[in-house]
Amino acid sequence: MHFISIRIPSASAELHTIAGGLGAKSWVDFQSRQIAFIRRIRGVVIVVVVVVVIVIIIVIIVERRVIVVVIIFRRAVGVAAAVV
Repeated sequence: MHFISIRIPSASAELHTIAGGLGAKSWVDFQSRQIAFIRRIRGVVIVVVVVVVIVIIIVIIVERRVIVVVIIFRRAVGVAAAVV
């Protein structure tokens, strides 16, 4: 009869295994890779936010122009209707 032993690894041992799996040579190397990854993600997030803000500003400007064109068109139609 085989006994099933359940071993609960400590968090640090688990992280060391993860670090090894990611190709890190040591725990410090893993941390530096993690920091570099977080910085890269932060850079991507900043770029995405800036692009979204620029797109929103462009949309607002275009919509304002559309609204102005619609107002002018309505006035023109109103004047034409009054003349006819």
